[in-house]
Amino acid sequence: MQTRIDDSLLTRRSPAILAAVFAGVALLLAGIGVYGMLAYAVSQRRREVAVRMACGATPRLIGRQFLALGAKLLALGIAVGCFGAWTAGRAMQRFLVEVPSFHISTSVATVFAISLVTLLAALLPARRATQIDPMEALRHE
Repeated sequence: MQTRIDDSLLTRRSPAILAAVFAGVALLLAGIGVYGMLAYAVSQRRREVAVRMACGATPRLIGRQFLALGAKLLALGIAVGCFGAWTAGRAMQRFLVEVPSFHISTSVATVFAISLVTLLAALLPARRATQIDPMEALRHE
Protein backbone atom coordinates (compact mmCIF):
# COMPACT_ATOMS: atom_id res chain seq x y z
CA MET A 1 0.00 0.00 0.00
CA GLN A 2 2.81 2.40 0.87
CA THR A 3 4.34 1.79 -2.57
CA ARG A 4 1.10 2.82 -4.28
CA ILE A 5 0.91 5.98 -2.17
CA ASP A 6 4.53 6.82 -2.96
CA ASP A 7 3.91 6.24 -6.68
CA SER A 8 0.85 8.50 -6.64
CA LEU A 9 2.81 11.28 -4.91
CA LEU A 10 5.72 10.99 -7.34
CA THR A 11 3.91 13.06 -9.95
CA ARG A 12 3.50 15.86 -7.40
CA ARG A 13 6.97 15.61 -5.90
CA SER A 14 8.88 15.72 -9.18
CA PRO A 15 7.84 19.28 -10.15
CA ALA A 16 8.50 20.47 -6.60
CA ILE A 17 11.99 18.96 -6.62
CA LEU A 18 12.66 20.42 -10.06
CA ALA A 19 11.47 23.86 -8.91
CA ALA A 20 13.74 23.64 -5.84
CA VAL A 21 16.73 22.74 -8.02
CA PHE A 22 16.03 25.66 -10.38
CA ALA A 23 15.60 28.01 -7.41
CA GLY A 24 18.96 26.87 -6.01
CA VAL A 25 20.66 27.42 -9.36
CA ALA A 26 19.06 30.88 -9.65
CA LEU A 27 20.27 31.76 -6.15
CA LEU A 28 23.78 30.59 -7.04
CA LEU A 29 23.76 32.64 -10.25
CA ALA A 30 22.55 35.71 -8.35
CA GLY A 31 25.39 35.33 -5.86
CA ILE A 32 27.94 34.92 -8.64
CA GLY A 33 26.53 37.97 -10.41
CA VAL A 34 26.74 40.16 -7.32
CA TYR A 35 30.25 38.95 -6.59
CA GLY A 36 31.36 39.56 -10.17
CA MET A 37 29.91 43.04 -10.32
CA LEU A 38 31.41 44.12 -7.00
CA ALA A 39 34.78 42.56 -7.82
CA TYR A 40 34.76 44.49 -11.09
CA ALA A 41 33.82 47.69 -9.24
CA VAL A 42 36.73 47.18 -6.84
CA SER A 43 39.18 46.59 -9.68
CA GLN A 44 37.94 49.66 -11.60
CA ARG A 45 38.11 51.90 -8.54
CA ARG A 46 41.46 50.61 -7.29
CA ARG A 47 43.21 53.94 -7.87
CA GLU A 48 40.43 55.89 -6.17
CA VAL A 49 40.56 53.57 -3.15
CA ALA A 50 44.32 53.94 -2.99
CA VAL A 51 44.10 57.74 -3.05
CA ARG A 52 41.40 57.73 -0.37
CA MET A 53 43.46 55.40 1.82
CA ALA A 54 46.55 57.54 1.29
CA CYS A 55 44.53 60.58 2.40
CA GLY A 56 43.49 58.85 5.61
CA ALA A 57 40.40 56.76 4.90
CA THR A 58 40.28 53.69 7.10
CA PRO A 59 39.94 50.21 5.64
CA ARG A 60 36.67 49.90 7.55
CA LEU A 61 35.24 52.90 5.73
CA ILE A 62 36.39 51.55 2.36
CA GLY A 63 34.85 48.14 3.07
CA ARG A 64 31.62 49.77 4.20
CA GLN A 65 31.47 51.68 0.91
CA PHE A 66 31.48 48.48 -1.15
CA LEU A 67 29.09 46.70 1.21
CA ALA A 68 26.73 49.68 0.80
CA LEU A 69 26.94 49.23 -2.96
CA GLY A 70 25.94 45.59 -2.50
CA ALA A 71 23.09 46.67 -0.21
CA LYS A 72 21.81 49.10 -2.85
CA LEU A 73 21.81 46.30 -5.41
CA LEU A 74 20.00 44.09 -2.92
CA ALA A 75 17.33 46.72 -2.20
CA LEU A 76 16.73 47.31 -5.91
CA GLY A 77 16.52 43.57 -6.56
CA ILE A 78 14.10 43.03 -3.69
CA ALA A 79 11.86 45.87 -4.88
CA VAL A 80 11.77 44.60 -8.46
CA GLY A 81 11.33 40.99 -7.31
CA CYS A 82 8.46 41.80 -4.94
CA PHE A 83 6.72 43.79 -7.65
CA GLY A 84 7.19 40.91 -10.09
CA ALA A 85 5.90 38.39 -7.55
CA TRP A 86 2.85 40.53 -6.83
CA THR A 87 2.17 40.97 -10.56
CA ALA A 88 2.51 37.24 -11.21
CA GLY A 89 0.28 36.52 -8.23
CA ARG A 90 -2.40 38.85 -9.58
CA ALA A 91 -2.23 37.04 -12.93
CA MET A 92 -2.50 33.66 -11.17
CA GLN A 93 -5.64 34.73 -9.31
CA ARG A 94 -7.50 34.76 -12.60
CA PHE A 95 -6.79 31.07 -13.21
CA LEU A 96 -6.65 29.54 -9.72
CA VAL A 97 -9.22 29.82 -6.98
CA GLU A 98 -8.19 31.23 -3.58
CA VAL A 99 -4.56 31.91 -4.49
CA PRO A 100 -3.23 34.99 -2.68
CA SER A 101 -1.61 37.61 -4.90
CA PHE A 102 1.33 37.96 -2.52
CA HIS A 103 2.30 35.19 -0.10
CA ILE A 104 4.02 36.94 2.83
CA SER A 105 5.88 34.01 4.43
CA THR A 106 7.30 32.83 1.10
CA SER A 107 8.37 36.36 0.25
CA VAL A 108 10.05 36.87 3.64
CA ALA A 109 11.93 33.57 3.31
CA THR A 110 13.04 34.50 -0.21
CA VAL A 111 14.18 37.97 0.86
CA PHE A 112 16.13 36.42 3.75
CA ALA A 113 17.83 33.88 1.47
CA ILE A 114 18.80 36.40 -1.21
CA SER A 115 19.99 38.86 1.47
CA LEU A 116 22.26 36.21 2.96
CA VAL A 117 23.66 35.26 -0.46
CA THR A 118 24.20 38.91 -1.40
CA LEU A 119 25.97 39.66 1.88
CA LEU A 120 28.28 36.69 1.44
CA ALA A 121 28.95 37.60 -2.18
CA ALA A 122 29.73 41.23 -1.26
CA LEU A 123 32.08 40.42 1.62
CA LEU A 124 34.98 39.10 -0.46
CA PRO A 125 35.28 42.10 -2.84
CA ALA A 126 34.81 44.50 0.08
CA ARG A 127 37.56 42.73 2.01
CA ARG A 128 39.80 42.81 -1.04
CA ALA A 129 39.23 46.57 -1.31
CA THR A 130 40.34 47.06 2.30
CA GLN A 131 43.62 45.29 1.61
CA ILE A 132 44.72 47.53 -1.25
CA ASP A 133 48.18 48.94 -0.62
CA PRO A 134 48.05 52.64 -1.58
CA MET A 135 51.71 52.90 -2.62
CA GLU A 136 51.60 49.80 -4.77
CA ALA A 137 48.29 50.72 -6.43
CA LEU A 138 49.43 54.27 -7.23
CA ARG A 139 52.82 53.09 -8.48
CA HIS A 140 51.31 50.60 -10.97
CA GLU A 141 48.88 53.03 -12.54
